[in-house]
Amino acid sequence: MKRVLLLLIGILTLSASAHEIVGYWKGDVMSLPIVFHVVEKGGGLSVTLDSPMQGAKDILCESIELKGDSVVIKIPLLQASFKGVFETDENSIRGIFKQGVSVPLLLTRTTEEASKLYRPQEPKPPFVYNSREVTFGHDGITLAGTLTTPMWGNHYPAVVLVTGSGAQNKDEEILGHKPFAVIADYLTRAGFAVLRYDDRGVGGSTKGNSDDTTLDYATDAIAAIEFLK
Repeated sequence: MKRVLLLLIGILTLSASAHEIVGYWKGDVMSLPIVFHVVEKGGGLSVTLDSPMQGAKDILCESIELKGDSVVIKIPLLQASFKGVFETDENSIRGIFKQGVSVPLLLTRTTEEASKLYRPQEPKPPFVYNSREVTFGHDGITLAGTLTTPMWGNHYPAVVLVTGSGAQNKDEEILGHKPFAVIADYLTRAGFAVLRYDDRGVGGSTKGNSDDTTLDYATDAIAAIEFLK
């Protein structure tokens, strides 16, 4: 009887001190949203950090330690750490985030969507215009892109969107922003046909040569204009 009683006490103690931390935890560090993602891995726990507004994702944390109600996460890549304690609701952890300075941080249980930065200006289907994926090319180079056209009429002024320096995709995506998608949406709604395409070696476009120059990329833009004709 004593053995059974001791076993029951042990089970109750374990249950009382065990916290379900696997999942997504979101908080704000001085108005900057961050998201911890905790997973089970190799019989233990692994954690990564996202900073959606900075376009940073899957930053590997060195360790996560659970002791009773306490949680300690170390992030040496950022020279940062978090120490907190579970709230009684089990869905929040209150503590201190330290990176040079120490600031209070409340983490709340959330979903994977929280690690994605919401940009209300980014166009989402269904569109009020036609949109189709296209390919065109020249001199052995194939370029992939998206052509958007108004739903009415057969002839409209046309625009080709050409990215700036560096290899970029058709949306000129950087840090989660998609400026070309926004511009194409605006212009097509205004009655323009708009072609935007992936640079060489990006997305659906084939690779160029290691010695490609600005002139080579200019010929890609000319090929885009010819395609629209």
